[in-house]
Amino acid sequence: RDGVREFANPVSAAGSEPGRLGSFSSNSRWTWWEEAWTLFEDEPIAGTGAASFAVARRPIRSNTTFATEPHNIALQFLAETGLVGFLLFAGAAAAATFGVVTAVRRLDGAEAAGSALAVVPLAYLLHALVDYDWDFVALTGPVLLVLGVVLAAGQESYRRVRAPLWAAGAALFAAAAIVSLAIPWLAARDVDDAYGAIERRQPGKAVDEARRAQMLNPLSIEPLLALAAAEEARGDLRAAWERNVEAVELQPHNWRSWYELGRFELDIGRREAGIRHLRRSRELDPLGPANDLLARMGL
Repeated sequence: RDGVREFANPVSAAGSEPGRLGSFSSNSRWTWWEEAWTLFEDEPIAGTGAASFAVARRPIRSNTTFATEPHNIALQFLAETGLVGFLLFAGAAAAATFGVVTAVRRLDGAEAAGSALAVVPLAYLLHALVDYDWDFVALTGPVLLVLGVVLAAGQESYRRVRAPLWAAGAALFAAAAIVSLAIPWLAARDVDDAYGAIERRQPGKAVDEARRAQMLNPLSIEPLLALAAAEEARGDLRAAWERNVEAVELQPHNWRSWYELGRFELDIGRREAGIRHLRRSRELDPLGPANDLLARMGL
């Protein structure tokens, strides 16, 4: 019973010391799981959006611990993609399980290595129930490769058949996968370069870097915020304000877009609008920086 209380205690933290191995603390996981379930109850069909947990949890969080995902792959899919996404994931997992079991039976101990590899997807799935392995390509990619090897193990050899249409489709799919992974990374790099240019007092270059980032990743507010900072650095306050407004319009449920707009408006003397927008940011994240800023203002 004491172990259960320690596991569910949001204050208890095992840390990174060797003694954590003997601790029952969930390191805030229980809290994140509860938050994920609450988000699922609020949006049971479509969820809050892929990779949105870090933002969606803000209005309901009870502490300031940072988490990008709930550290449980099932709850992650339920909260972010709803029943639709969860059922698709569950169907894929069930199909993979059936395929692995079939492959192991087909090998029947003939290839010990193949049977041993079959444990890898299971280990991955079990670990993903207490961590956010799904978010790391360097971890998930190799597991999917192993899964493919296991599924193909022991299959009969077939005569090679020319299938240019299938080959072209596979090539396009691979290219799309590579591009989808590379573009956000390139955009994030351009955002960093934009802030670096601002520090070096090169606002024109910063604007160019931020615009390129926005072109690469138009669904993120980061390029817009970098562009707003660059416009402010070169003295175009109107353009900087408009970029902050665009960030709010792009992600109206993100506390940060409202915070950056409100903070900027306070800096340029739009006090009433700034306070109003900071209060909206505080509604979306009661424990966030907008609350601290408003508190210092006595609001």
